[in-house]
This record gives sequence, C-alpha cells and structure tokens, in this order.
Amino acid sequence: MSHDAKIDEQHIAQAIELARRGAGDARPNPVVGALVARGADVIGEGWHAQFGGPHAEVNAIAACGEADLAGATLYVTLEPCCHEGKTPPCTDAILAAGIRRVVVASDDPSDKAAGRGLGILRDEGVEVAFRDEPGLIHGFLSFDHVSTEAKRAGDQIFSETGEALRRDS
Repeated sequence: MSHDAKIDEQHIAQAIELARRGAGDARPNPVVGALVARGADVIGEGWHAQFGGPHAEVNAIAACGEADLAGATLYVTLEPCCHEGKTPPCTDAILAAGIRRVVVASDDPSDKAAGRGLGILRDEGVEVAFRDEPGLIHGFLSFDHVSTEAKRAGDQIFSETGEALRRDS
C-alpha cells in the first residue's frame, strides 16, 4: 500500500505539538502525542495528559468517538507500550480499534518496551513505519526514561520542556 510521505510528516509534526501539552504533567513518564487519521483527515487527537492516566494512543482513539477506525493510521511520537502498568497496554487498544497502520517517531528505549510493542503490532498484521524526526525523542523523554546506552553514547539529553539536562562526552 502506498502512503504519502508528506502527510506522514505533517501528522507526526502535529503529534509532536500534541505531546507538548503533557509537558510537566506526565512526569516521570515521557510526554507523548498521538492522532488517528485517514489520509489527510484527522479523526481524533490525544496526548499523555497526566502520570497514571490514559496514554496518548488511548486518548486519541477515544477522541474518535464512534468512528469506524478499521484501516485508519495512528501517528504517535513514541512506541506504544505493551505492558500492564498503571494502565493497560496501548497495543491492546490499537488492535481492538482495528487500526492497521502505526507511524512512530521513535521506538521506546526503556527496558519494558525496547521494540516489543512494535513487534506485537507487526505480529498482528499492523503495518509499522518510522517517520524519523532527528532529535525528536530526546526532546520529549524524561531523563529517567533514557536508556543507559543512550547516556553512554553521549547523546544530548533533554527534559520534557526541551531544556538540555546534560551531554556526556
């Protein structure tokens, strides 16, 4: 299936803007933005609004109301979770909604995720695509969620508000 790269870019940029709405309130979790779309048409938007509350993906799906999401695309700034924590796995909500394509800006480097959420979606027949946005994820992950490998690699690390926390050298 062919997808318009320009539309993907626009929707990921919009998801990044949505993520900013959770800055400070989602801590210690990373801020995440998501939207559900069919082509250029956005059906629902969401972000991780507060620690312990529903994640961005679940909020975006809920914002779609009664819309049929079969075949829709989810755009999300961070890989959907696949583990049970304070909330159920986002992968379950995505599959239950009938979403058939997920475009992510970054995988989740945390030990609980590390690509597992994307693997579950692929195993269930969901197309997974990356819309690589250089520097994006380090601008939205809290320091606590950055992998030890990223810290050792000397990557620039930022707070949820975009303030540089440190750069290892």
